[in-house]
Amino acid sequence: MTYRYLLLLYLFSPLSVSFGQSGKFIVSNQSGVSRKEDPMVIGRDALSGFMDLPTEKKVPVVTVAGKEVPSQLDDLNGDGVWDELSFQIDIERNSKEEVKVKWVSSEKAPVYSRRTAARLGLSENQDGKFSSVTKEFRPENWTARQQPARYQMEGPCWENDKAVFRNFFDARNTNEVFGKLTNQIVVDTLGQSGSDFHSMGPSVMNILHAGPSMGLGGIAFIHNGLPIPLRSTTSAFYREVSVGPVRSVIELIYEGWQVENQNLNVKERISIWAGKYWFKTEVVITGFTGAKEIAVGISNTKNSSPAIYQTNNTGFSSLAGHARQSENADMLGIGLLFSNAVFNGYGEAPRLPVNPGLDTLSDSYFAKLKIRGGQPVEYLTFAAWEKTDPKFANSRYFLDVIQEEADRKANPLIISKK
Repeated sequence: MTYRYLLLLYLFSPLSVSFGQSGKFIVSNQSGVSRKEDPMVIGRDALSGFMDLPTEKKVPVVTVAGKEVPSQLDDLNGDGVWDELSFQIDIERNSKEEVKVKWVSSEKAPVYSRRTAARLGLSENQDGKFSSVTKEFRPENWTARQQPARYQMEGPCWENDKAVFRNFFDARNTNEVFGKLTNQIVVDTLGQSGSDFHSMGPSVMNILHAGPSMGLGGIAFIHNGLPIPLRSTTSAFYREVSVGPVRSVIELIYEGWQVENQNLNVKERISIWAGKYWFKTEVVITGFTGAKEIAVGISNTKNSSPAIYQTNNTGFSSLAGHARQSENADMLGIGLLFSNAVFNGYGEAPRLPVNPGLDTLSDSYFAKLKIRGGQPVEYLTFAAWEKTDPKFANSRYFLDVIQEEADRKANPLIISKK
């Protein structure tokens, strides 16, 4: 075969372009705080600045300092194209780690342990048999405590290896927490016919009763100086955004929240990460103009101690309660962490001698956060039970967990090219 023939063969052969099958970048921890399973989220556009992205469907295998770590791709807007790469990293203070991403076919993708979950169990026929759904419009006539049950656990749940959280998908719109004695995911089996989760079972129980309070991270709109809780709305929608070994994300969307002459709409995006004693909420409210305030709160139904207010650092503050406030009278710490940029003071909803009904707010500590229409406000909600870890019987240990997250958020890890 002559050189000229080889040249012609090259010039007229079909053009093939392949992307780099892997890429690298550096993660730097420039703070004095060591990180354990620190959440890392890298957007698609940002990642493309460090490496070629596959045009066909492939999945990443992430290694940190040569050790493979669980990871996932998340499609946040539901368009069928992933938006973010999520994983967790261990990194010492004032140090750097090399992260490598290798793209492989789905057939060769590793399977990681299940450490987070989200679920809305639906019984369409209300016969006690529940199937998990990824989307659900709440029926207009659905009310609190209605039987037979349409929803397993009365609404959506999100879980990691430390706790289970649930939202009442009805006019209550509050959150509760379930303590766990196991690292296994249990949300699929909770709330099935005949099960009792209000007393201690083999591995899990409901440990915080919300009642007329703000429960765990509940929302209210400040109107004429008073918190109006997110209760009755004309419609509600649930969407499972992403479920994976590293994090799970859901959305709760409410329309027609009437606050006097204001008709408000609310979107909550809730994210839970493996190994953490908190979940993150991003709230967007529309239907008003200018700057307003919302309240986010925690129950003090069984806590007679004063609220614990802390300015954690120049960037973040917190509100917490630590007492024998679990349903079985164990020590339970609950709290909120939020940015000082939106923080606007604390408040307390009064204790009432009798149950005031769904539309009245009571028995709560809350933080007031500034908000503008259509702009997100973010906060972390904590729950730590002494049965899960005996160290949480000590309030200082619980508050140190909040402090650690405040320092982490005030000193984010930095990503750069190798």
